[in-house]
Amino acid sequence: MEGISLFVRESRAPWQLHCADAREFRAALDQRPDGILSVLPRADRHLLQLVKATRTPAVNMLRDVTPALPSVTSDNHAIGTRAAEYLMGRGFRHFAFVGAKRDWSTHRREGLRQRLARDRWPLLEPPAPISVQDLRAVDRRRVLSLLKRWAADLPRPVGIVAASDFIARAVLDACLDAGLKVPEHAAILGVDNDLAVCEFSSVPLSSIPQNYSRIGFEAARLLDGLISGRRRPARRVLIPPREVVPRRSTDIIAVEDPLVAHALEFIHQHAPRGGPQIQALLTHVGASRQWLDRRFKASLGRTPAAEIHRLRLDLARALLTETRLNIHNISHRCGFSHPENFCRFFRDATGIPPSACRETIA
Repeated sequence: MEGISLFVRESRAPWQLHCADAREFRAALDQRPDGILSVLPRADRHLLQLVKATRTPAVNMLRDVTPALPSVTSDNHAIGTRAAEYLMGRGFRHFAFVGAKRDWSTHRREGLRQRLARDRWPLLEPPAPISVQDLRAVDRRRVLSLLKRWAADLPRPVGIVAASDFIARAVLDACLDAGLKVPEHAAILGVDNDLAVCEFSSVPLSSIPQNYSRIGFEAARLLDGLISGRRRPARRVLIPPREVVPRRSTDIIAVEDPLVAHALEFIHQHAPRGGPQIQALLTHVGASRQWLDRRFKASLGRTPAAEIHRLRLDLARALLTETRLNIHNISHRCGFSHPENFCRFFRDATGIPPSACRETIA
């Protein structure tokens, strides 16, 4: 709703918005609206057919119901990729995933697995995915028992990605019951940034937020184009997630080499400002660049400069896609004194200019 409202304000579209819940939706269709923004599940085929039968321009949000309706959803593959890069950036060499019997979970798992495979890290999993109902009903105790036995045999330290926050809390309970310390033995990362789950867990859970406001904004923009005839229906629009919200459950640098751990902590402390300059890092840890490069490669397989470059690029993408800051302000926040240098850095890293990233959806 926030994203839809923002689009209407910024575009000055002459819209009158009516919010209908599930019980009111059929009656709202009878009012013959000019456009429809819906959150319909794929399983509700009758309602999807009802919307199509109205021949009213319509866009579905959050859930992919293509080809029935154009859909604007989270890029679940990108969520998995972001989880991998976050835990790899904290020095983990062992990774696990706990998912659910849902398509969104499968896509998140694949994004995680493929990103880890690029660096030849394997992905550990329980014998079978979890049924969502099992964690919310009478089978919760049985599932926790299975997760407890599985977690007890994991290598340590391990970074565990859960497909959602409510699964992450179950993994947390299982790890603690198995005698694992969180995050010292097992760092746990969820998805959704549900504050009622993340903040109220016995160990506050780190999480990857979906970009709900941008989903609403892009859905409204797509619908406006359909109503005016400017755009053909897109098959699917994928919205990347926001940056990880770190909490206690991943507050650890999983590197045995104390020098590398010290340097990595310093790098991540400065990540919100684009990362430190190499010389500042060398001064802080008291080592030569050649010596620190060698130790970093032995522990992480990359140099300190590569890690700073990665975090700076992540920050740039987040500021371009999640804020309305101009390029001058973004370049300054990413540690560049001149916008031209920032634009060159971004183009060299991604192959596209910063302006194209801001316009690109998928």
